[in-house]
Amino acid sequence: EIPAKPTTKEYQEFKADFLPKHMDMYEKFCNLSEKILKIKPDAKRAAEIQEAIEHKNYLPDTDKHVSVTVENRTVTLKGKVSSEEARRDIEDTAVSFVGYNRVSNFLEIESNRS
Repeated sequence: EIPAKPTTKEYQEFKADFLPKHMDMYEKFCNLSEKILKIKPDAKRAAEIQEAIEHKNYLPDTDKHVSVTVENRTVTLKGKVSSEEARRDIEDTAVSFVGYNRVSNFLEIESNRS
């Protein structure tokens, strides 16, 4: 007979280490509202984030050409950058926009740029 839920010690340790921690009432409400209210991608906010990235004077021009999309309060970054520092800085810029609880950073570091 197979138990309804895994109960091994290893599973419990995995669950404690890798699964989301306890959410407070606000986070639960936000997650529920995302499922109920189907919000369209916010092109205007994506453009604002893109503009903020492009105005970073210390970043090389090649690092400023990244794709920014916003959907369901999640900002997604895609493209190629020259360094880990640029990758983190662009992510920090996206995180700084209020109202977005997740940033999915798919920026790749391109080692041989010309």
